Amino acid sequence: MISSALKRFLIILMAVISAAGAIKTDQWADSYEGHDFPIIEAEEQEKSTTRIMSFNIRCSDVNGVEAKNRFNIGVRQILEVMPDSIGIQEATAEWMKQLNLKLTAYDFVGIDRDNGGSAFKGGECCPVFYLKTKFKLLDSGNFWLSETPDEPSYGPGAACRRICTWAKLKNRLTGETYVHVNTHFVTFQRKREWRERR
Repeated sequence: MISSALKRFLIILMAVISAAGAIKTDQWADSYEGHDFPIIEAEEQEKSTTRIMSFNIRCSDVNGVEAKNRFNIGVRQILEVMPDSIGIQEATAEWMKQLNLKLTAYDFVGIDRDNGGSAFKGGECCPVFYLKTKFKLLDSGNFWLSETPDEPSYGPGAACRRICTWAKLKNRLTGETYVHVNTHFVTFQRKREWRERR
């Protein structure tokens, strides 16, 4: 179980990381009807290392291409990198059904951010997928980035509910463990733009 103090620390840390890493991507490299998307080639992985990936798959359109037309592109990118664990952002129920169906080497933890229910039925979630034959799930959980982290809720000034999902994983071969923590932020500028569009 993650303590309240640790939850607060993680919320602040992830906010700083998110703000520092906010970039705009204009170049794409995998075509879909005249649109290009990036394919990131995985670096050679040492046997003793753990490969962790973060992937905002975007719940809505990207440059005019709807999510349903990017399912295979997203899955192919994950399989190209083949991370030990991956934190995904903006995973709608439709995305989760596709990822669960096509990423057969993986299992996942995560729930709907809007009501705390099934990732296959509700709104967006921030799941952690992990290689199920390589890792044993020791513990996992979810909390909301708000003053009431144990229930579906909005944080101060948030345009939507934000959830954090974590998984404690043990390498079945080496016995090493780590905790993969995954969440999603929107920069203040993007939040203003989002509100203006509504």
